[in-house]
Amino acid sequence: MSTSPDPPSTPSTQQTDVQPLLTNARACREWDWIVRQVGLERALEALRHLGYRKPYPLNAARRLGLQIPAVLAKEPEMPQKPPPIPPEIQQRLDALANKLKRNSS
Repeated sequence: MSTSPDPPSTPSTQQTDVQPLLTNARACREWDWIVRQVGLERALEALRHLGYRKPYPLNAARRLGLQIPAVLAKEPEMPQKPPPIPPEIQQRLDALANKLKRNSS
C-alpha cells in the first residue's frame, strides 16, 4: 500500500495567464480600444490563440478582424494654457476688484 500523495496535476497546455505586451503608451491606447470594442474576455482569448506571434495589441486586433484607428497612433494633445492676460486688462480687472471690495464694506 502506497502512502505517497497523488502526483500534481499537469498544467493545461492552454495559456490562462496571457497578458497583452504593452511596450509603450500607443500600445496601451490600442489595447484599451480593443477591450472597449469586444470586451476583455474576447480580447484575452484572441491573445491566447496567437500561436507564435507575440501578444501585441495589433496582433490581437488582427486575430479579431479589427482595424485599429490611425488616430490612436498619435499622442493625445495636452490642453494648452490660456494666453497671459495683457497688463492693461489686468490693471482694469484689479481696479474693478478693488472698487467692488470698497463698495461691499
